Amino acid sequence: MKVCTVRRRLWATEADNAVINIDTEPNFGTPKAAMLQMIECSAAPDAFDTTLTDRNLGIAFIGPKGDGSATIFIVSSVSMMQNAAGAANCARGTSNTGFIFFDPTRGTTYYRATTATFVNDGMTLTFANTTPQTNGHIEAICTFFTGDDLTVGIGTHAVSTAANTANSFTGFNFQPDAMFF
Repeated sequence: MKVCTVRRRLWATEADNAVINIDTEPNFGTPKAAMLQMIECSAAPDAFDTTLTDRNLGIAFIGPKGDGSATIFIVSSVSMMQNAAGAANCARGTSNTGFIFFDPTRGTTYYRATTATFVNDGMTLTFANTTPQTNGHIEAICTFFTGDDLTVGIGTHAVSTAANTANSFTGFNFQPDAMFF
């Protein structure tokens, strides 16, 4: 298994109604999966963000479905809170079709990635037409995984809210050695 972690700034002008690349190190090969940790901010490099009204952060898991299909799947969870506002101005969301950064009412979408494709030495993300916040951008830490000894399955699992409830994970076409959730 090979792992490569890169930091990539996704500028508002490139992550709005466009396809962008996130590159790995040279000769990494074609990734089998990626974990994307993101935060929306307006900070300059090595500075703190103090200007955006709405603060979004999220994580996305990208890879083939666990059922053995070749379709690349994006599963994400995001949280948003409004700067200098009460707890009522917060929101969270999950998606099985991409990742979305939004305002507290979900009336305005700031960023929405709809598809991902793995390519040699990287990944492309397709972004829909959205309305980014003024001076905002996404800071992303992307960890890529590949290797002939690696089988990946991305999916979702409903968890019971009852205490001490056993869970079983089904639907994989292989026996997992490790799971992230």
